[in-house]
Amino acid sequence: MEKAIDKEKEFFHLISFTDSDLYIRYRRLSEFQSVLSIANKNFTEQVAANILNQDNATKKVYLERLTQKFNAIDLSSYIDHTAALSLLAKHKLEWRELNAFYRTLLDFYILDINEAGVIEYHNKEPDIPTDYDAPEMAFLNKGIGFMTSEDARKSHEYNEKYGQYTKDVWDIFSKDIMPQKRFLELLPLIYGIAPLLGRHFSAQVAGAPLETLLQLQFYIFNSLQRESLLSAKAFIDQTRKSLMKEQGTANFDNFDIFIKSFDYNYPYKDAVISSLNRWKTNLQYLKKEILENLIFLSEPARKAYLKRIKFSCDELMENAHTPLQGLDNWLEQYETSLWEAVDEHPFINTELNKILASEPETFKESFEPEVNKFSALIRQNFYNYFYGYYLEQALAFINEQDDRGQPSNTENQAISLKLRSTLTVSQLSYLFKLLMDEGLFDYKHKAEVYKFIASGFETRKSSEISADSVKNHMDSPELKNIEVIHEKVLHLMQLIKKDKENF
Repeated sequence: MEKAIDKEKEFFHLISFTDSDLYIRYRRLSEFQSVLSIANKNFTEQVAANILNQDNATKKVYLERLTQKFNAIDLSSYIDHTAALSLLAKHKLEWRELNAFYRTLLDFYILDINEAGVIEYHNKEPDIPTDYDAPEMAFLNKGIGFMTSEDARKSHEYNEKYGQYTKDVWDIFSKDIMPQKRFLELLPLIYGIAPLLGRHFSAQVAGAPLETLLQLQFYIFNSLQRESLLSAKAFIDQTRKSLMKEQGTANFDNFDIFIKSFDYNYPYKDAVISSLNRWKTNLQYLKKEILENLIFLSEPARKAYLKRIKFSCDELMENAHTPLQGLDNWLEQYETSLWEAVDEHPFINTELNKILASEPETFKESFEPEVNKFSALIRQNFYNYFYGYYLEQALAFINEQDDRGQPSNTENQAISLKLRSTLTVSQLSYLFKLLMDEGLFDYKHKAEVYKFIASGFETRKSSEISADSVKNHMDSPELKNIEVIHEKVLHLMQLIKKDKENF
């Protein structure tokens, strides 16, 4: 129960602080949003787990205590998220650009105001490791001073189009870093917005350029906290209402909506990115519905309920036939990453992104000369891959809840031994991704492999690995971790060569 209390405290801590010292640790808007999202998910799942096998009276007391905690929070001290988005729209600012702006600001520039009142800037000197050969010292992104001829070519093409990058040595294709030209365009605009915010989140000297620019970031952070707070409170309110309903009957409203969205395993009407957003939203509602149902169903009814929805998802998985490798050729051809290709508002629009963001052509339109002859195949490949991806996400969550409901019998349970890896979680995940891509494992769903790694390994820094963390690292490997595993594979080849020489 100690872990449960920690998750609850962590969530209330995150949504309650408005101190600049706590905000400043997050260098991207998306980073803080992700932290809030994970904390919210952990909180709601923990609430469900805490009252899963309790009697109605205990459930009522527990939920009443949480309701009182939410009611004690003064919503007037938070920024309305809709108002924050309206402010951004009014000034033609996009989330993706602001994400890159603040990362660039905090990592690359030192700002000051000269005697004429104009903001001046100069580059920060990046910290360069002295041990160049150590894998853990791999440079940020591609690294400083180590650009291949291909990197240089792409860098030149990009700078010609978008403006010079800082020092022209960082990875120019990182979505987190902004070209200098665009950064300097946004600098005075964001600086001028600060007085419109109506409140300040910093006790620093008024007028300091960095502190002034951070006001908008803190303003958005505060609105995200309010959204997360309201979402969790709505979950608690709904759970309390469900407690008053007749027990024993599962609600399938959101499940039916989720399943209905998988009627076709190819994009027949909507843009691929629109379908992805719909599946993502529907999945979140489905997860909440599952948690609410499990709280109030009897044990036999729970098992029957989970078995039914799992069967429906398994049945649809038969229609998912495009593996991740099936997208590699398109990603390589258009020089982009998977998640950038399906980003709804990308900072850099690629041709691939435009295809996935547009609706399928009609039969007549497909013969027009300006239409990419591969666009239909591209849409079908990406749509079908994510068709299976979101079904896998649903199945992983269903299996997780099914495992949670199993009674623990310590006498019959085998002692769980974990192997300690010298790799980090991200490096270990990428190694297993390679093994899976090579077809060395026989599995029905990737979630089985995620859970195996999470339960069978630990690292020097973490004795507990989450299946979600493994999945995220597999889906979006970082270049520095790929390079570490590349070195390990080369070393393995040397060991193999040495062993062969003994024969």
